Amino acid sequence: MADLALGAVSSLLGLIRDETVLLSGVRGDIQFIKDEMESMNSFLLHLARTTPPGGEHDEQVRTWMKQVRDLAQECSNCIDLYVQRRDPELQRARGLRGFLCWLPWLVRALAAQHRAATQLRELKIRARDVGERRLRYGVEVPKGQGDDGEAGLAVALAASPAGGERERAYRVKDPDHLRSALAFSEPDILEEYTRVLLRRLAGAGKGEEEEGGGEGSRPRVIAVAAPDMKGANDLVQRVRRRLSSSLHPSLQFECQAWLKFPKCSQDMALLNSSWQLLTALLGELLHPGRPICGNEMTTWENMNDDQLAIMIADHLQVKGKRSLIILEGFDHEHLWNEMELALRAFGCAAGSAVIVTTSYEQVAKELMRWYSKEPVIYSLFNFFYQGALEVVNGPYHNITEYQLEEGARPLVDILHDIFKKCEPHAFCMKLFLHSLYANPHWSKQELEGLCRTLVRHEPLESSASKMLLFCYNGLPKDSKSCLLYLAIFDREQAVRRSRLVGRWVAEGLVTGEDWSSSVHQAEQCFDALVDRWFVTPGPAGISTTGKVKSCVLHQHLVQKFVIEMARKERFLDPRLSHHLAWHFSINSGLWLRRSDTIEGFLGVLPPSSQLHLVKVLDLEGCVHLEKNKHQYIKNICNKMLLLKYLSLRRTSTTILPVEINKLQQLEVLDIRETKVDHYSTRYILLPKLKRLLGGVTSNNATIRTAAEEPFTTFVKTPEKIHKMVYLEVLSNVEFSSARDASNLKTIARLWLLRKLGVVVYNKQSHIHNLFAAISDMNECLQSLSVEIKRLPGTEDAPPPEYNLNTDPIKEVFKNSPKYLRSLNMNDITGTGLLLPLLLKGSDRLAKVTLSNTLLNQNNVEIHLAKIPKLRSLRLRSGSYVESMLSLKKDNFRNLEYLLIEDSNITHISFDYGAAPKLEKIVWYFTRMESLSGINNLPMLKEIELHGSSIPDQVREAIATHPNHPILVLDQPAVQGEATASPRHDSINSSLQGFRVIQLEE
Repeated sequence: MADLALGAVSSLLGLIRDETVLLSGVRGDIQFIKDEMESMNSFLLHLARTTPPGGEHDEQVRTWMKQVRDLAQECSNCIDLYVQRRDPELQRARGLRGFLCWLPWLVRALAAQHRAATQLRELKIRARDVGERRLRYGVEVPKGQGDDGEAGLAVALAASPAGGERERAYRVKDPDHLRSALAFSEPDILEEYTRVLLRRLAGAGKGEEEEGGGEGSRPRVIAVAAPDMKGANDLVQRVRRRLSSSLHPSLQFECQAWLKFPKCSQDMALLNSSWQLLTALLGELLHPGRPICGNEMTTWENMNDDQLAIMIADHLQVKGKRSLIILEGFDHEHLWNEMELALRAFGCAAGSAVIVTTSYEQVAKELMRWYSKEPVIYSLFNFFYQGALEVVNGPYHNITEYQLEEGARPLVDILHDIFKKCEPHAFCMKLFLHSLYANPHWSKQELEGLCRTLVRHEPLESSASKMLLFCYNGLPKDSKSCLLYLAIFDREQAVRRSRLVGRWVAEGLVTGEDWSSSVHQAEQCFDALVDRWFVTPGPAGISTTGKVKSCVLHQHLVQKFVIEMARKERFLDPRLSHHLAWHFSINSGLWLRRSDTIEGFLGVLPPSSQLHLVKVLDLEGCVHLEKNKHQYIKNICNKMLLLKYLSLRRTSTTILPVEINKLQQLEVLDIRETKVDHYSTRYILLPKLKRLLGGVTSNNATIRTAAEEPFTTFVKTPEKIHKMVYLEVLSNVEFSSARDASNLKTIARLWLLRKLGVVVYNKQSHIHNLFAAISDMNECLQSLSVEIKRLPGTEDAPPPEYNLNTDPIKEVFKNSPKYLRSLNMNDITGTGLLLPLLLKGSDRLAKVTLSNTLLNQNNVEIHLAKIPKLRSLRLRSGSYVESMLSLKKDNFRNLEYLLIEDSNITHISFDYGAAPKLEKIVWYFTRMESLSGINNLPMLKEIELHGSSIPDQVREAIATHPNHPILVLDQPAVQGEATASPRHDSINSSLQGFRVIQLEE
């Protein structure tokens, strides 16, 4: 509660700071409120850092904090409404029309000042009462602190030096184990340990066997400990299936033998010598599950250990062969020396391996101590515990403070106990590991407090509640508010990153010095929630540069916790029905019942002063607004005057009325994927607009012909865009008419513009003005998307030729963007010579998408291969003219993602030393001739192929890659084929050395 109240007060103080000039007419009351709020802010900071023994503040303190929050929000609303009616800049922005209406505006402004003065006097009295009420009822910073249970946990978190404000200090390049443990899906423990065993076995063919090789050499031994033998058997069986069809040379075994120790042998007294061990093995081999007969025992009594071992080897037929021997249920470490001598007597060829399974972790450790190796501990606990050790042993963990404390418990012991108490709940272990990774600076007091709170073998809900509270209290204060905000969304409802960030800023949940810094802070909050596994990536997944594009409250336990905390913190308005809450601001004051609908509410907006308080209206996906859709928009524009965020995305809206300009506080306008007429945006004039998002962008990964356009719809550029000086994102706007040429020049005045997406015709004046504007914005642009279209009527004409040596474009394009990180170039005219201008000096460029640029191998090597920070390269239709794409040595040093969608490309090769960090290849093709050199890619994790036919050479190269990359296949069904399963089986039969995923059509 203290964090939420603190956020509301901080937001109000920021608003007062930003609007100092306009508030001069009511300066006295504002100054008093400002002073009161600063005092309350200091007191709230103390409350946020301190938690009483009960784990939360008492009801009296919580009530006072809610009153402070409500007061701060009402003050903010009053100031917003006053500024909206009083700001002269909004009137000047209207030009001549605004000048003619200056006198009526002045009258309205004076009336607004009078109303604001009256309201602020009332709020001033309330502020004084709230301040006195704290003293009257003895609301103070709690002094008592608890030590145990949930209260102690809360105290530990609050009392730590950095509180909950510590951000993730580093991002490591995770090793495979840690990367798997931190995956956003539930861990596939069986698959992960299968890959571990396959890597261990592959080492047997890389010179790790005893020097000299030959028959009788020491085979490579791998001990596997599992809590139950069924789990160990399942693991080994899966490994055997992979090996049976693997094409990797080091995983080729001529013979596989399974030796099971009989159950009676578990009595240690029965096996006190190697002879007894071998006879028990031989008996189980010849008569599984039955005792040894007297005649056999009489014969074997006259045989020594070597003779028994040879007899077993003859039965198994492993002599002289590269063999894999599985010893199931070996629990007799005191006889391992004799067992190893017997294995040597088997006479297996060099490169053989032995997998020993046991139910006891200590036995596995004792066996592997002979070889100075670690055993494979196949358990959920070990999987996450090992991941935690990799985190705390990272370069930025404050492990030294544990070691410096005399008599302190070792950190590894604390972590061990925490994971043991979480067992067998994978959810709790994964949540803790994510929290440890995101914030590797937990103090000893914090971790000890968590350890005391947890109880072994308690139900999942109880354990999860404690772990969620621990992770929640470790969040930065702004991230807490952002997490509780998700309570308004349904479980499994995917929400885009940009949508949440825009709403958080509009709601005032995060505040910075300006809008840009607030967005940056909101982005950090989103990352904090993802890193700590409170939310998981949604359907949009993760971008090629590693950014999560959407999120979802996937776990029902997380959603339950978030809703309970939101209610406890009085974050939600109980008067607004949950099924409608996500459409509006959280503090809108609207009363809507379960039976109400968004269509009915917007159709006839009731006369209410609360409508002025709505700052967010999100109608995304409301396809039922077809009837009276124009009236809906007019009602919104006439009555919700303080809107800061308006999304009409994927609605049936076809026009933006002139009343849209009444929303003078609007910061985000999203009209993507609508049928809004192109020209509706031409007359928009919203002086405080930060993001104008329009048009439709087709990102479907399909091969297109050169005549097809990936961008289907754009909106016209506002005529007075130069007066919208706070614009930071201008997406999918078109400059096509004659007067647009001058508008292209004026966008150079938008000094805050970070992301620009434009479409221009292939006219010299348009191209020159665009590049001149880009040159002028060289210090602010971070993302640029350019499409150059042919002029109407010239679609079939050959593309014009540009000569940069003679074309005057060099005279206007004097400065390349310094901070450009993303470039999308769709040069439909084929004038690929414009691309080098944009790539010049691209030291920070991380993502490049090209279409119709007609590059060749030489162009790629000169302009793309040496970009120092390039992580993602996407070549779409017409981007490349040759059939062979070759990545040469020392080129693309930081490339991680390669996507090919150009049907011209039929050969791809990777030289040794090329793209050493490449992790994923996606290739859409109509015909594939070769994919060579992938064994030269040490970081390769996944290959995704979409096409009709894959050459055998490509399959073999993928199968023999040492990383065993995941292969995703999307092949069109053969005509007349009833089902896809036969194709799936035939593919698996030759590719079982690694994971294969068959995409359904």
